Amino acid sequence: MADYSNWPTDALEEVHRKNQEIFRLRAALTDAKEAVQSWGAYADAYFQQKWDLAGDIKAIDAEEKDRRSSYSHPWGEPADD
Repeated sequence: MADYSNWPTDALEEVHRKNQEIFRLRAALTDAKEAVQSWGAYADAYFQQKWDLAGDIKAIDAEEKDRRSSYSHPWGEPADD
């Protein structure tokens, strides 16, 4: 693990704020996907296919997977403030 003891306090606080924002945005993306899945289930099959609902869900899943694999917090997942 990297040594962050020499970093200025304000830099560490900014890193912490940015990481909290990243995790909030990840949660918002997951919530949005679940909402689309939920209301999309009420749409007629014709409209689900016409507007490619399954494709939208797959795109969100791919984005979530990509973001999780490309970034990790140096101190692990943040606790809720």
